[in-house]
Amino acid sequence: MWKRSSLFFKVILLFLSHCAVGQSVDSDVLEQVLDQLVNTEYDERVDVDQFYENLIQYYQDGININEASANELHQLLFLNERQINNIIRYREYYGPLLSQYELAMIPALDHPTIEILLHFIEIAPVQDRKLNLINRLQSATNKYVILRQSVYLEEKKGYSTDTLENKGLSTAYEGSPQHLYGRFRISQPGSISLGLTVEKDAGEKVSWQPNQQKYGADFISAHFQLEKVGPIEQVILGDYTFQSGQQLIFGGGLGLGKSAMTVRSVGRSQQGVKPYTSSTENGFMRGLAVSWKLPSKKINAKISLLLSSQKRNASLKKDTTDRNTYFESFDLTGLYRNSNEIEKRRTLGLQEIGSNIHFSNKYQNFQMGVNLLKSKFNYTFIPADKLYKQHDFRGKDLLNSSVYVSYQQKHWYSFAEIAKSNQGEYAMVGGVNAVLNTYLESVWLYRNYSQGFYSLYGNAFGENSRNANEKGFYWGLKLEPLPKLELSAYYDLFHFPWLRYRVDAPSKGQEYLLGGTYQLDRNNKLSVQFRQEKKGINAKNSIYKELAPGNRTNLIFKYEHSLNEYIKLKTRLHTGNYSLPDSVSSGWVVAQDISYTCGRWKADTRFALINAQDYDNRQYLYENDVLYAFTVPAYSGQGVRYYALLRCKVNRHLSSWIRWGRTIFYDKESLGSSLEEIQDNKKTQLRLQLIYKF
Repeated sequence: MWKRSSLFFKVILLFLSHCAVGQSVDSDVLEQVLDQLVNTEYDERVDVDQFYENLIQYYQDGININEASANELHQLLFLNERQINNIIRYREYYGPLLSQYELAMIPALDHPTIEILLHFIEIAPVQDRKLNLINRLQSATNKYVILRQSVYLEEKKGYSTDTLENKGLSTAYEGSPQHLYGRFRISQPGSISLGLTVEKDAGEKVSWQPNQQKYGADFISAHFQLEKVGPIEQVILGDYTFQSGQQLIFGGGLGLGKSAMTVRSVGRSQQGVKPYTSSTENGFMRGLAVSWKLPSKKINAKISLLLSSQKRNASLKKDTTDRNTYFESFDLTGLYRNSNEIEKRRTLGLQEIGSNIHFSNKYQNFQMGVNLLKSKFNYTFIPADKLYKQHDFRGKDLLNSSVYVSYQQKHWYSFAEIAKSNQGEYAMVGGVNAVLNTYLESVWLYRNYSQGFYSLYGNAFGENSRNANEKGFYWGLKLEPLPKLELSAYYDLFHFPWLRYRVDAPSKGQEYLLGGTYQLDRNNKLSVQFRQEKKGINAKNSIYKELAPGNRTNLIFKYEHSLNEYIKLKTRLHTGNYSLPDSVSSGWVVAQDISYTCGRWKADTRFALINAQDYDNRQYLYENDVLYAFTVPAYSGQGVRYYALLRCKVNRHLSSWIRWGRTIFYDKESLGSSLEEIQDNKKTQLRLQLIYKF
């Protein structure tokens, strides 16, 4: 262990020796936005990596505000409907913006919003769309290569030679414990994107086996996209996502759930086709996507055609009566470290054809469209024989269709989508967002998802892991009564008409959040947030399958203080409890963050004390990580957690990161289970990353 530590400190010294005076690597603005998304409970259904990368690209390159559509501006969650609509109307009336000072003349754009907005936009002339392919590639401003390596320093049982030899385990991990990641990308928003992502998870073996469709690393993703080529809005070849309406059918990309952004995280926007750049090994389409505009002077009309063919991961089974092959569920882990996991890899064929017709008026304040997606498996989908799965989709062919509409008028924005599956099941969601005055904004949303509705890419707003078996009403509020004070709240009332996992009867629940942020002065900021959720769950030791009311509460205090232009402090207290009629458990986390920025390098550290009795009281805290990586661990157990992140811009082309983090548990002698077991009470991760921009 001493050798590893010695090597680690040598790497740090080498890293620091290259750091000199210059500009910092990135901005705290990104961290503030991401921190709000996971301030209470991290929604694992959301591919935050994809959203994070979009934010980074906008931060580095900037959206040209003279060309940005309403849907692109929606991706900046701090803009409300009124502000977006006023930006577009200002352009239409006065022409392209010539200076950032013009932003102050747009109604509803206050000074704090403009300060944040300037980090993510550029004010430039409308780009020339007649550039050929070579010129597009040469003029692209976002060109980089990423190399990343991560490893846990403690040995897991799956890599232990002694354990494997003594016990004769045939399911040992075949590969090394290093997690390897590489990416190449050339892109320019609104013009071109070319990318390649390669990933090897820890325990996976790097091998060249074309007969098994394995070419080195286990996961390889690539795309090529062109935009604004004559009547063609965009064309993508390779991996992509599609987001449309309220995401009942097409939910690829950003689809946030309940968070501290109580108003802006509810409704969805029409983002259309996007290149897939995440390393998450599911939730995307692979093939060809084309969108083109129809010639019309009165309305904006766009048609999108989607073709996809790929292999999905699933555990295949044989029917004992007719010997037909079927599958019960998808394998979403993306891990293929031993023979048992490799058996599930790319076993299920999936072919899809989809389309979208989208209409909008001149000012883009009225939008409507139609979605259609047909999916075909090469084996029959038969869910496990569980009572709560009785209404689930079964078969080889899945057909989904939907109609959506949105309308913005002055201070009001309304949206809705209704969808139907081929089993006759329906789903609908709709709401209203209102900017009542300069300091008050509110949103109301109703959803009704029938028990048997099934959509492969559905990611509409809801409480369940998928949009089925749920009815609910959500109310969100954002209030700024004073220039330095911001209050937020939401209340969500929901009902589940049928059974759920670990809930053997129809049930209901409610959840509410109250939060406030006060900017004491330029260097001090205080935030408080309280959240409570009540939801039924199977009672323990009950032979009658009775439901017990589970009650979860969370309270968060956060204090941010800037000592000077170099040092920033952030103190957090997360506490909560989970109660059932016969038991109560609690937990808390106290964390101190210190950030130091000077010239070309920046350091982020955290020390946290953890005391959570069980996993029901886990606390999610966002952690700073290397660029393009997103970390939200669940703090649970009893112990301490600390990490250090060093970032350095070596020169105008090369940037480097090193991150070391450790969790020590005082209530455990070993961690994990099965092949992931560590015979120690601590877990240490080391991560290195290089980015070369050319």
